[in-house]
Amino acid sequence: MRTRTRRMAAVALSGLTATVVGAAPAAADVQPNVTWRSYGYSEASEDDVGGRDVYASLNTGTGSAYEAGFRAYGEWFWVRENRTDGHGLRAYLSVEGFGTATYVINTSGDDWNLSFPEGRAVSVKVCIDGTSTCSNWYGGGRT
Repeated sequence: MRTRTRRMAAVALSGLTATVVGAAPAAADVQPNVTWRSYGYSEASEDDVGGRDVYASLNTGTGSAYEAGFRAYGEWFWVRENRTDGHGLRAYLSVEGFGTATYVINTSGDDWNLSFPEGRAVSVKVCIDGTSTCSNWYGGGRT
């Protein structure tokens, strides 16, 4: 079963910019003796001139466990959970002028084909749902 929470439309319609403040990673929230690492990057889109893709993940050093990314070409937002620890994934997508949307999944992954004007700044963040364990915000994306 999958649940999604979308707030971007309401934020865009109201003209307000939402800011989500996350706590620093707290390994005890998920598993004792596990250190979660935040990793992310932004790079030029191969298919969208002027666009930039952006990616965020949480991992334990043995591969990404929770991931979220924005692909400028086609304006796709995708999330993936590669761990079976009983937790879902919560991801945030922030687009300049549209605010921040929250996406929650309880499956291995999902993606959404979105639509924004070109040239908007994009940032992403991924968390383990039900905990305060989150990646840093990663910016540098561009629609």
